[in-house]
Amino acid sequence: MPGCNTASDDDTLSLCPFTLAPEAGVRDSVFLTELRAAVDRYLESIDAWEQAHAKYYRLVVAGQVSADMKPFQESYVAARRELEALVPQATRLCRKYGLREPWPSILRVQLGAAPPQGSTYTSALSRGERALVTNCLLDLEARIVEAEHSGEPGAETHVAKQPEKQGLLSRILDWFV
Repeated sequence: MPGCNTASDDDTLSLCPFTLAPEAGVRDSVFLTELRAAVDRYLESIDAWEQAHAKYYRLVVAGQVSADMKPFQESYVAARRELEALVPQATRLCRKYGLREPWPSILRVQLGAAPPQGSTYTSALSRGERALVTNCLLDLEARIVEAEHSGEPGAETHVAKQPEKQGLLSRILDWFV
């Protein structure tokens, strides 16, 4: 392919973006382990924040966190930063394997947007969003394992699949859901 550097006799990796290097499957599986741990910490920090927030009667004040919530807020911010650092590579993996990306929706979370004493108090991340993330991680794991097994010696070089073209309506729905 023009413009792609190929592997030479000294076993250097290919720099062409359309093929996977032999070690790419291993790196993807290690990254997936890190991503899964970061997502778990992020969801746990949201749950802990919401549990502490619901403990007392509170008024909704945008942008302000009470003194008793500071440790939970710091834990949430640290977990969010960790996940935000992993999102670009997670997005690339989702696109590489043609999966739906749940990452933008779980990062748009507003903690404390509603008072906990209201009868309609719900979690910042719904069960559907959590299920979407879980399904995405499971699908990524299955595809990465499949790619690792097809990358055994003597197997053909795996070429990344282009995701199916989506219509405007489905892209809009994917953005909001």
